[in-house]
Amino acid sequence: MSSELPVCLQCLQRCASSALDDIHFFERGEVAIQADSLIITDMKSVPILTNLASTFGVKDKMAVHPNLQVHVIPSLYKMGCSPGSSLMMDIKGDEVLKLLLWCHNNMKGIKVYSPNMKHCQAAYLQALGASLSSQSVIVSSENFTSGFNGLGVLTLHESLTNCEQLILGKPLHFIKSKIVGIEIIGSLSDFIVSTDLVLQFIKFIRPFKDCMIEVWGASLNLISLSDRITIANMVKETEVNCIFFPYDTVCANFLKKAYSLMFEDKKVILSKEIVDVSTVRSYDENHIFDLSLVHTSISGPKREIDRIPLSSFASTFKRSIYAKASPQCYGLKVTEENDPNKDNHGKVIGLSLAGCTNSSNAFVTLQAGLIANNLIEHGFKLPDCMKGFYATGAGLADLYLDEAGLSDVFIKFGMVKSVSCCIDQDNSPHKPSSFKDIITCALLSGNGNYENRKFPGAKANFLMSSPLALLYAALGNVNVELSENIFSSSRLSVSITDVWPDRETLIDLECQHVLPNVCNKVFKEFTSLSCHYEGKDTACNNVSFPWNEKALYITRPPYINMKSVLGNLEFARVLLAVGDNVSSEIISPSGSMGKNSTAAHYLADKGLSPRQFDSYGNRRGNHTIVAMGVFNNNKLQNSLVTVKGPYTLHVPTNSILDIYDAAMLYKGSETPTIIIAGKYNLTYKI
Repeated sequence: MSSELPVCLQCLQRCASSALDDIHFFERGEVAIQADSLIITDMKSVPILTNLASTFGVKDKMAVHPNLQVHVIPSLYKMGCSPGSSLMMDIKGDEVLKLLLWCHNNMKGIKVYSPNMKHCQAAYLQALGASLSSQSVIVSSENFTSGFNGLGVLTLHESLTNCEQLILGKPLHFIKSKIVGIEIIGSLSDFIVSTDLVLQFIKFIRPFKDCMIEVWGASLNLISLSDRITIANMVKETEVNCIFFPYDTVCANFLKKAYSLMFEDKKVILSKEIVDVSTVRSYDENHIFDLSLVHTSISGPKREIDRIPLSSFASTFKRSIYAKASPQCYGLKVTEENDPNKDNHGKVIGLSLAGCTNSSNAFVTLQAGLIANNLIEHGFKLPDCMKGFYATGAGLADLYLDEAGLSDVFIKFGMVKSVSCCIDQDNSPHKPSSFKDIITCALLSGNGNYENRKFPGAKANFLMSSPLALLYAALGNVNVELSENIFSSSRLSVSITDVWPDRETLIDLECQHVLPNVCNKVFKEFTSLSCHYEGKDTACNNVSFPWNEKALYITRPPYINMKSVLGNLEFARVLLAVGDNVSSEIISPSGSMGKNSTAAHYLADKGLSPRQFDSYGNRRGNHTIVAMGVFNNNKLQNSLVTVKGPYTLHVPTNSILDIYDAAMLYKGSETPTIIIAGKYNLTYKI
C-alpha cells in the first residue's frame, strides 16, 4: 500500500480488500467496504436488535458479521430513566434495558455501554475513539460520531438501513469521491480562540461539495485535538463527506496522556500507527489554509450573518449609532456633538455564556475560566447593574473546570449558573425602558443572538466567543478598542497579556493536568456496564430473548418467520403512487402520533390514554406501530386520491382509507400490492 496515497484512502483500501476479491475496484471509481466498527445509539439500534434477538440461535438466520464490532451507546437519560420521570418513560426504559443487556451478554460482536451516563455523550465517544485503531473505518448512523475523524479514526455517516446491512455482512457500496488535501501553514496569533479557527476553517472548505477532506501540513500540530474534534463534527454544516485528521504525534501524545489507564494495554498502543502529516500525498486537489490569516470577528448587532472584525469593532459600533437606520445601524436623530449620552452608548447590560458553546468544545470553557480567574485577581468582576448567566452544557465542561480548580470561577466573577440557553425573556435583568435613549448591548456566546431573545433591554446583541465576551463585560462597554495592549476601565488598568493565557499554556494545562483526570474518570464509567442493570429481570442467560406479549415498546417482529413469496402481480393493486424525491425519511414520521391516527387507535384499544401514546420514534421497537406509521405523513400526496395525508384508494370497495388499513384488507384477501414511485424514492442518498 503506497504511503503517498491519502491516509483516508489507505484506510478504505484496507477494509475494501477484505470485502471484495477484486482489489482493483478503485480504478472503476467504485468503493465497497466492510467496516471494522459500527456505532449506534440505543434509540436507533432498537429495530436492529429486535431483529437479531428474534433470530438468535436459529440456523441460517441473522447474526453479527464476525469481523464487525457493534458499539451501542445508550441515551437512556433521555428515555426517562432518571428520578421523577413519567411512568410511560420508565416502562420504556425498562423494556429497552432488558433488550440491551440481553444482546450484550448473548450476542458476540455487540457491546452495550453503560446507560448510567453522568457525563455527556461526547466524552464517552472520545473515550471510545481513543480505543480504536487509527487504521479503522467506522460507520455510524449518528451525526455526532463525525468527531472521530478528529481523532484519526475514519468515520462515515450512513443510513440505518445500510448499518443493518453491514451487521449482516453485506459490504457498503458507494462511489469514490474526490479527496481534497488541506495543507495547514502559518501560526495562530495569541488572541485567536477556537471559535475563530473553527468557523473560518468550515467557511474555507464549504466549496468542496461531496468531497472527502484530509487535513495535513507542518502547522497541523498547532490545532488542538479538541479543535480537531469540533471541526470534524461540524461536517453537517457543510456539504463535504467528511473532514479527516490523520493520527499524528499530537493526537498520539494527547490520547496517551488523556487515557493512561487504557493505554496500559500495549495492544492499543501498537494498533495506532502514527502518520507523518508533513508528507505531501497524491490528493485530487490540494489547497492551503494559512493560520496566520485567521482573525477574530464578532456578529451583530441585529443579525448573526453580519460579521465585524475585532480590529474595527469599536469604530464600526460608533458609526452605527448615528448612521441611517438599517440592520447594522440605529440612526439616532441627534448628532454625536449634541448627544448627551454619547459616552454611555455601548453599555453592556447582559452577558450570556450558553451551554451549546461549552458542550461543543470544553477547551473554550477552560480558556474562559482562566480569563475569568485572571480578571478576578486583577480586581475585575461584573458590575452590579449587569446580569451574567452561564451554562456549562452537557457535563464535560464542568469536569474541565473542576480539574483545573475553576469550578466556581464564574460565580465569583458575578455570574449566575443557569441551564441550556441560560435565560429567557421573563428572567431578563433589564426592561426596554431602563435605558430609553442609550444603545445598550448584550454579549452572547452561543447560538441565536436575534433581538429580544435573552435581553429585551439590550438594543444591540453581539455574538462572540466566551473569552472575548468576558473581557468586554469586565470593561462594561463595547465602545473601546481591544486591539491595543492596554486593557483598562475607569477603575483599573492592566495589560491584556496579564489576563489572556497564551495558547501553549492552555494546551499544556489541558494535556498535563486536566485531561488525565477527566478522561480516565470517564473511561472507567464507559468501559463497565452500570449498576443500573442490577435488580432488572433481564434473563441474561436465556438462549432466546424472553419476549413479553404485553409489551408495547419492544415486540417480536412477525416478519422474521414469514416466507418471502412473490405472488402473481397480474392482479396486484396499487397501494401508493408518488412522484420523484420522496424518501423513506420524508414519508416515515418520528414525532408524536395524531389522536385520530391508526397507531393512536391501536394504543387506545390497549388501554392507553392519549398522554401515554408517546412518539413513533420512541416506539420503533414495536413492529405494528412502525407499520402503522410508515406512510403517516400529513403532507404525503398519493396520486390515487386528491386529499393529502396517509390515505389511499381501496379499489374493491372504492373507499378512501388509511394506507395501513387498506394494506391489511388487501392482505386479508391475499391480494398482492405494489408501490409506484419515480426517481430517488424510498432510499437514502449514499
